[in-house]
Amino acid sequence: MKEKRIQFCTFTIGGHLFGVDIHDVREIKDDFSITPVHHAPKEIKGLTNIRGQVYLALNLRVILQIRDIKEKGENRLILFKPKIGQDLFGILVDTHKGVVHVPETHIEYHQFDQSIPSEMSMKRAITVGVCKLQFELLTILNAKNLLVSIQQG
Repeated sequence: MKEKRIQFCTFTIGGHLFGVDIHDVREIKDDFSITPVHHAPKEIKGLTNIRGQVYLALNLRVILQIRDIKEKGENRLILFKPKIGQDLFGILVDTHKGVVHVPETHIEYHQFDQSIPSEMSMKRAITVGVCKLQFELLTILNAKNLLVSIQQG
């Protein structure tokens, strides 16, 4: 029997490798402009118009509390498939690293007690688990919880 493999769209932020389930991704843009939203939370980078649809652009660096380093101008915007009743949104990432196929048994899922308050609760709510790849560690994010983390933060 074949082992179940999961496909992740991978990207980097601040030198760290992250991935989201490929089924949640609509597209990846390298040509976009973001209009800032005044008085928005710092986790919101702004709004972007893609083919007549307005997407909320989230600053994943702030959400994940990754120290700001000098960006090289290679930013990409990963847009997610909309869920019913949910705003259209995407995340700003440093670089897109492609798609990886990971055996499900190689993923170490996080388990934590949500009733215990923590300054890292936002980060933990969107982090599903980790997987050791050949040369680096992949942190797996739950794209469905990204907008929820902003609303609760």
